[in-house]
Amino acid sequence: MKLDRIIAVRNTKTVYRDSDKCIKSFISGYSKTDILNEAYNLAMIEETGLNTPELIEVTRIDGK
Repeated sequence: MKLDRIIAVRNTKTVYRDSDKCIKSFISGYSKTDILNEAYNLAMIEETGLNTPELIEVTRIDGK
């Protein structure tokens, strides 16, 4: 995973591009509940058949 191409920076997260994927990295200490809720909402939207990004995984890397 290469996190060298930044797409967007917000107060609590940075979004990177890696080939055909986007990786969203939240700041250390960000609420697990909020992260999992965002992933859950995306998964629900995917099931509607709308053209949305596919959620591949939620993981912790280097404490983020």
